[in-house]
Amino acid sequence: MENRKFKPELLQVLVKTITSLTSQISLPELIEEIFEQLKHFVDYTACNIALIQEGRIYNLYSIGYEQYGRKDFVDHFSDSLEKLPLEKEIFEEKKPLLILDTLKSSEWVSFPETSWIRSRISLPLIFEDKVIGILSLDSHLPAKFSSQDLDLLQPLASAVAVALENARLFEELQDELRERKILELTLKESEERYRTVFENSSTAILIIEEDTTISMANKQFELLSGYSKEEIENKKSWQNFVHPDDLERMMRYHQQRRAPGGKAPKEYEFRFINKKGEVKDIFLKVMLIPGTKKSVATLMDITEHKKIEAQVKESEERFRLLFNYAPIAYYILDLEGTIIDSNKMAEELTGYFKKEFLNKNLFQANIFGNGQT
Repeated sequence: MENRKFKPELLQVLVKTITSLTSQISLPELIEEIFEQLKHFVDYTACNIALIQEGRIYNLYSIGYEQYGRKDFVDHFSDSLEKLPLEKEIFEEKKPLLILDTLKSSEWVSFPETSWIRSRISLPLIFEDKVIGILSLDSHLPAKFSSQDLDLLQPLASAVAVALENARLFEELQDELRERKILELTLKESEERYRTVFENSSTAILIIEEDTTISMANKQFELLSGYSKEEIENKKSWQNFVHPDDLERMMRYHQQRRAPGGKAPKEYEFRFINKKGEVKDIFLKVMLIPGTKKSVATLMDITEHKKIEAQVKESEERFRLLFNYAPIAYYILDLEGTIIDSNKMAEELTGYFKKEFLNKNLFQANIFGNGQT
């Protein structure tokens, strides 16, 4: 294309326009500024900016088409470049295009909504050697635009491309910041909800670091241990609360749980020592927090339960002794009269060993002799 010199006053307007465009970072304000500044250079009927992505072109913004009642069509226009030979040529050649008369252009794709357009000038919007869009000026008159208009608009098109990319990056940054803010608020809300559950749980809960330090403890653990949060968190290890006879086993579990492929039980019992030196029986559940080396542990005091178990076992043993060595023969029967247990005196009385009449019906088995029952 032939190089042309601009008049000094026009050059000043061009420099001012480019500076104005590249200083805009809000997309709506930028679009408005582009159409406003174009009026200083070329007289047009309508104008639109279209972006190109993944082989498709879609309109970003337009002005002037409303006077022909076709703005809605232009604003929502989107199509494949393969169906639009002129736009495809601009995209591939990265060169502007001047159509003096659309009726005489064999490659002009006419739509009923744009049949009024008689001449067009289109410029590629190039950023970092890539066509990101097309700036098009339309007129209802044939031969409205000239090659001089192309020369005049070229630097302006370059400024528009840079400004659009800056605005796009700014919009992306704003979206990212909004998403990050939403994420931060969501995380904060989740943390507050988790903290509420953590603190008000009826079970003692701990967060344990890889080095065995207790980083968090809830109110129930304070009650269980006898220590305050200030005395526990980031100051004490879980090892400080474990009976010496259980320590080696639990430390082995702690290491296995964090080793690649390591397997450690998720729940087990151990003996817990509180601030007063009292030993408590604890049922522990522990698991790693996904993506970390930290673990969360819940501790249930089963001391009273263990005492009751021991008492029941002791009672059972006492009953067994009394039952076995009672001076009277005893039989234990189910509802159908089957003998399920007996004592030593029953053996002496019948002369049979227990295994001989066990699981036999008391009323049918002849174990008493002479039909005695």
